[in-house]
Amino acid sequence: MKFYIIIACFLSIASSDVQSQTLTISYLGNMGVVIDDGKQSLIIDGIHSFYDALYMYPPQTLVDSILNRQGRFDKVQSVFVTHRHRDHFDPLLTLRFLQHAGARAFVPRQVVDSMALYKNFSSIQKRVTGLKPAGRDTLSGLSYPVIALNIPHTYQQRHHAVQNIGYIIEIAGKKILHVGDMDADNDVLESLNLLQDKIDIAILPLWMMYDADNRHLVEQWIKPKTVIITHVYSGEKESELIEFEQSIPGSVIFYKLYQTVRF
Repeated sequence: MKFYIIIACFLSIASSDVQSQTLTISYLGNMGVVIDDGKQSLIIDGIHSFYDALYMYPPQTLVDSILNRQGRFDKVQSVFVTHRHRDHFDPLLTLRFLQHAGARAFVPRQVVDSMALYKNFSSIQKRVTGLKPAGRDTLSGLSYPVIALNIPHTYQQRHHAVQNIGYIIEIAGKKILHVGDMDADNDVLESLNLLQDKIDIAILPLWMMYDADNRHLVEQWIKPKTVIITHVYSGEKESELIEFEQSIPGSVIFYKLYQTVRF
């Protein structure tokens, strides 16, 4: 698998250039990404704002572009959320995005509950699909296949009540896995049976790739062709991240906003 890393403000890319791309995945902070095949776009965990200085977040200019569907976001119709934590999801911003005609959100039921606290939720309620898969569910009403996965949130001792949903999205001939805040746990990974899905691209948090044992579990139970490493803390040194990335063949670390991988 050959891929190219581009660091650029993708809001300024001409539409003709976008149309020539087979598939791009661009970074929106923390674990947020926008996925674009040139004809359609979707966002996972990308509608959020400042929560904690530890976590990378989109500046207001980028948030405004998402909410107004400007530039590279003009084709975004569907938003996916893995869980309710504010470094992955902002309820009010998501409600604002869903005011657009045709916009839809696929989210854990706990996220629906967070959005329902706002008075204008009733106006967009029909555009929100609340999910609570027992194992894996196939979503309907989309122009591309999506599977929702029930994945325990990391640090279960503290976050056992947090509903975390992973997604397998097939677009532009690629199967993309986004796991949200997941641990590299042998039993959980085995139960997900992800080898059957033949994952091309796995979007994982840094801690799932941080040591050799975890990387072995990823290779054993997911076996992706490419790993995009996210949830990098803002205090990490760039030189160390680059060195770490180079030590793992087939990996890309997202640590700068607007960073883009093209397949």
